[in-house]
Amino acid sequence: MIDPVKIPHGLMFLAVCVFSWGYVFGILMARKEVVILGFLASAAWLIAAAVGAARFGFDWRLTALLVALGASGLIVLGLYRTRILEH
Repeated sequence: MIDPVKIPHGLMFLAVCVFSWGYVFGILMARKEVVILGFLASAAWLIAAAVGAARFGFDWRLTALLVALGASGLIVLGLYRTRILEH
């Protein structure tokens, strides 16, 4: 039996998965909008790390993961932004 309480969590997880695949596909298609979206997504990961650490206590593993995702996204997009948009 499906627990109705878990349905919103499943929908949020599905939304994150769809966003991730759409973002990867947009990078492969060299869309200008995706570069801006990538910077926003990386900033969102950093904000999520700060909010999560403040709200739920400091679990260094989860915070480090979110900071690594955000920082690596910002660094890689900063370095390869022109190469992505050349195509």
